[in-house]
Amino acid sequence: MRLRLTLSLILALPFAFLILGVAGQVGTPGIVRCAISPGYILGLQLPLSGSFADNLARFVWVALVENEIYYGLLIFLVISLRRH
Repeated sequence: MRLRLTLSLILALPFAFLILGVAGQVGTPGIVRCAISPGYILGLQLPLSGSFADNLARFVWVALVENEIYYGLLIFLVISLRRH
């Protein structure tokens, strides 16, 4: 169980970065952005206060953590289902 959890978190990290990059492209439709990157949408809901750099850092942090959790759980589910 611990190995599956560690493996899923390690494998989800590149997905979180990749998906955040895809969702951040101007040409990506909104429905695709919502479907592939829940962290992107959640990061946009943060209230804006302070400098631009602070807001950007907070957005990226929330988006990456949320995408890491989302894809980590999906990968953990796939690994768990393949074992049984």
